[in-house]
Amino acid sequence: MSMFIEYAQTSDLAEYLGKDVSELPEGVNFLIKRANEFIGFSMRDNFNKDCEEHVIAAKLAVCAQCNYWIENGVSPDARTDIQSYSLGDLSITYSDVEKFSDKLSPASTRYLHSQGLLYKGMR
Repeated sequence: MSMFIEYAQTSDLAEYLGKDVSELPEGVNFLIKRANEFIGFSMRDNFNKDCEEHVIAAKLAVCAQCNYWIENGVSPDARTDIQSYSLGDLSITYSDVEKFSDKLSPASTRYLHSQGLLYKGMR
């Protein structure tokens, strides 16, 4: 059970991508669920469910986040893996997964920012 609001559904993602629901990748329900949580977390208490502009921006942000993960082939729950390391003068190289798994997509950022929905507090 999610503690976040469902801002977008699978059908919204299909429409956003210009595809039929049957054309969406396997595991899309998981992506939608995680994107809803991620966008909700990114907005914190700035979202007003009675404001149509907020509802639309949140829905578009969820769809854009899913698209970002799909395009980059990343699971939103991906952990950063160590690709290589050395012991002398310790050198660690991480995989590229970290670049995409926990980052708000540029499009999601634009949708949320346009309505003042991004949380501006300290993390």
